Amino acid sequence: ATTACLDAQLRLGCFATRKGRVMDGWSRIFDSGFTHTIGALERSDAGDRFRFATGPEHAATDGSVNRGLLMTVMDSVLWAVVLGATHGRLDPPPGEGATTVTLNCDFTGAARAGEIVQGAGTVTRRTRTVVFAAGDLWVERDGLRVPVLAAMGVWKILGAR
Repeated sequence: ATTACLDAQLRLGCFATRKGRVMDGWSRIFDSGFTHTIGALERSDAGDRFRFATGPEHAATDGSVNRGLLMTVMDSVLWAVVLGATHGRLDPPPGEGATTVTLNCDFTGAARAGEIVQGAGTVTRRTRTVVFAAGDLWVERDGLRVPVLAAMGVWKILGAR
């Protein structure tokens, strides 16, 4: 590991030990395509929490994490929650899965570049063809949870009729 990684052990990318594993209790998810270009999203092995390490490349001009990035992270968190509820896995076969119909976000605070953004979500309602979900993102500062974003949305279950 580099000195930078050792000095900043909370930076999640420093913990990679083998593909798909980050550290005890966490795994990388959606680590390909567009999601790979912004950085690794991780899910707790219990499946109830997510986290994303931010860096200077994610900063807006004021030093806070870009709000569009936060929306992308929230969409990915809730998509994972929806896939877990509808398919029991994060990699459904082609033509199955779910796609975001709408995602409403309220920015409740700001994350600073370099902080680890954490998140959680839950399915609030499910019909035969759509799933409703809600979730939150936060950071921890001085041992306190600081809300960053609250969201709710609707996902279409692909292949459902």
